[in-house]
Formats: sequence, C-alpha cells, structure tokens
Amino acid sequence: MLIYKRYLLNKITSYFLMVVMVLTCLIWFTRAISFIKYITEKGISISSFLHLFILILPWLALLIIPISLFIAIISSYNKMIASNEITILKNSGLDKIKITKPALTIATLLCMFCYIISLYLMPMSNKLLRESRNNFQHNYANIMISPGIFESLNNITIYAKERNGNNLSGILLYDNYNKENSLTLTAESGKLLYNNGEILMLLDKGSLQKFNFKERNSEILNFDNYVVNLSQNKNINNKHKWKASERYIDELINIDKTKFSKKELARFRVEIHQRFTYPLFSIILALIACSYALRGEFNRKGSPKNNIYSVITACCFIAITMASYDLMEKSAKYNILLYVNLIFFTIWPLYFLKNNFRK
Repeated sequence: MLIYKRYLLNKITSYFLMVVMVLTCLIWFTRAISFIKYITEKGISISSFLHLFILILPWLALLIIPISLFIAIISSYNKMIASNEITILKNSGLDKIKITKPALTIATLLCMFCYIISLYLMPMSNKLLRESRNNFQHNYANIMISPGIFESLNNITIYAKERNGNNLSGILLYDNYNKENSLTLTAESGKLLYNNGEILMLLDKGSLQKFNFKERNSEILNFDNYVVNLSQNKNINNKHKWKASERYIDELINIDKTKFSKKELARFRVEIHQRFTYPLFSIILALIACSYALRGEFNRKGSPKNNIYSVITACCFIAITMASYDLMEKSAKYNILLYVNLIFFTIWPLYFLKNNFRK
C-alpha cells in the first residue's frame, strides 16, 4: 500500500510545483512590464527591482500556495480517473479517506509552512519592503529627469536640455536647501550613476555659483569635473508607524491602545485572525477538491461537472471568508461568522469523503 501513497504524493507534488511556478512567473511578468522603462531609460539596477519582488513573495505565497494545491489535486485526480487508476485503487479495497490521505498530508505540511510565513516571514518582509520603498522614493525619484522640463526634487530644481539614457547635456541645477546659501550649477554635459545605494550626477565642464543671502554676494567657481550626490538616504526617517500587516503577532497583541484610533485597533484585531486563518486555506481547499474529485461514478472522460462544483464551492468559501474579514473590521460580533464558515467548509467535504464509494 505504500506504493500508491508514494505515487500520489509524487504526482500531486509535481503538479503543485508546476502550478506554483507558472502563477509566480505570470505575476512577476505582469508586474515587471510596467517597470522595464525605469530600468532601460532611468538607469535603475535590475537587482534593486528583483529585491522588491523577492520581498513580495511571502505575502504572495499565502495566496498562491492554497490555490496551486487546489488546482494540483483536481488535475492529478482527474488524470488518474481518466486512466482508471482511481478505479483500480477503489477495487483493491481502498476507501475515499485512504485515497485522499496523501493529498491531505501535503495540505497539512503546506499549512504548517504557511503558518511560518504568516507569523514570521510575511511581517518581516513587509517591514523590509516598507523601508525599501522609502529608499526607492527618496533615491530613485532623483533620476526621473525628463529632457526640456524643470523637475523639482527635494528642494532641488534640475533641468537638462537633452537626455540619452543616463547621459545628459545642457544641465542646470539649483539648490536652495541651505537657508544661508543657494547653489546654482551649470554644465555642458553630465551622467547619472548609481553607486553603493547612492545616486550621483557627474558634471563635466561647468560652473558653480554660490550666493550668500545675508551678505548678498556670490562666488563663482569653474570646474572640469564635479560630483553632486542626489540621494537622500541620510534624511530618511527610520521611525515608521508600522501597519498591521507589518507587525509580528506579539506586536499586534501587545499594543498601546491609547496611541491608535478605533479604526486602527479594529484593523489590528482582524489582522490577528487573518494570520491564524489564512494558512488553513490549504487544508480546506484540499478537502473541497478531494471530495468533489472522488464523487459519483468514474469514466475515462472524468467529471467536468464535479470540477465546476468544486471551483464554485471554493470560490464561495473564499468570498465568504473575505466578506467576514471586512465585517469584522466594523464590529467584533462578526468574528463568529468567520469561524462558522471555516468549520462548515471543513465538515461538509469530510462528510462526502466519509461516505464510501457506491457499490
């Protein structure tokens, strides 16, 4: 009997990994298209964008893993039904529970993995993503320079007559950040460069004019080469007010309620429930897929009707769960709705699986 278990485990796992890879690549591809112009035209490094995509993965995994397992179970069992493998297992004396045990074993392992993501990896990655986005906005925003347009960036006005990639010509830069002095730089040409987390503008053949507001005089310096640091890393405030999705579970439970509004406290409360219920999606969707896959009579064409019922049931479960989260933000009395929904969609598939095959 160990042979059929190993066979089912390998079959479902291979389908699952394939679906996960396809869904992940599709999502990455659709998101990456909108950023290609920043890489090709604005000089932003590919590694910086890949870093952001990697930080999104934990949150993405909580959505992809249950759906991928659901698709993998339906696909693998339907293929086994079409090749009469399920009929052979049925005639050998195996009931529905034993046939679905390998699938439920995978679902349990994935559920445990999702708990690691939900309770630890996701808040950690969301915090890093928040910091990376702030750095991105402060640093990369400085190189969004369009030719022929005056750009205002952090009290710095930049103008470039022409632009070819990271190469600029006809450059004017005005900086009035310092209250005592203003700086005006002009250069025949220049180049934008990203180095060690900083955005640099390398200017060639130009002049620097420093104007003192108090003394009302100016100094002019001609240069062959001059470097301007456009990054704002040192000015970034690292004291974030973390959102609910960016907090660890202990930070959600042990909070100072006097520092947050009622709406924020409700969001924290719902986030706690979400962290503990999201991972259960793998088991519940696996139960739904198994119960419908082994329902009714088997033939080589499979059962498209059962597949449709399975998808509809899964969509109903997800829709009711999402609606429960929204209602829970309005009032804690709706908490019971979430758990009634989870229990119902767990017991219902188990009822179908407990009923053995028709003889």
